[in-house]
Amino acid sequence: MMSAVLIALPVSRIVGLALGAVIIAAAVLTVLRHREFTHLVPLSVFVAVIALAEISF
Repeated sequence: MMSAVLIALPVSRIVGLALGAVIIAAAVLTVLRHREFTHLVPLSVFVAVIALAEISF
């Protein structure tokens, strides 16, 4: 939730995107560790959205 608030505010957008990337990276590593590969699809969508937000900024 904090990441979404930080992304929404223009002043702290970079910090919010970095925090969101760290959270998603931890989730991807957890999914890979537990070999739940079907859960990678939604996570890859979040990775793509964060990447697009970073490029558009």
